Amino acid sequence: MKLPEWKLFSKPDPAKNSANLRLRVETPPAKYAPWIESVVPIDRLREVQALAGFTRLESGGDDSTAKLAPLRRGPAEWVPAAEVRGEGLFLRLSESKVSEWLEKARSLEAQFFGAHRRWRAQRAWNHRLDFRGYDTSCCIRCHMR
Repeated sequence: MKLPEWKLFSKPDPAKNSANLRLRVETPPAKYAPWIESVVPIDRLREVQALAGFTRLESGGDDSTAKLAPLRRGPAEWVPAAEVRGEGLFLRLSESKVSEWLEKARSLEAQFFGAHRRWRAQRAWNHRLDFRGYDTSCCIRCHMR
């Protein structure tokens, strides 16, 4: 999620609704209120994706240090783009509850590591063990080496 999206959805203002954006604020269900701070249904959302450059080895993005290669040698007068219209649901979780969960999960990391090691052994993957804890791209990286 990009920072402008985070700002818009985390402090929703239905007064900003337009032809390209329609959101509303709902109260979290009482049963989940301790874990969910806010519920923002997004009934209409316009997204524009533009290709400004590319990288070969590392994904580019707002927080990436990868240098984008230009699409052409000279200045671009236009870039390929696509417009997507959709909808969504933004749930803002309680930061304190997420912190509590992470702390509990850290205490279980040795168990996760053992399960990961057994899972790899069952598949005869004997190359360098590359367990990265909460990094969901771990197994993708392991198999791309």
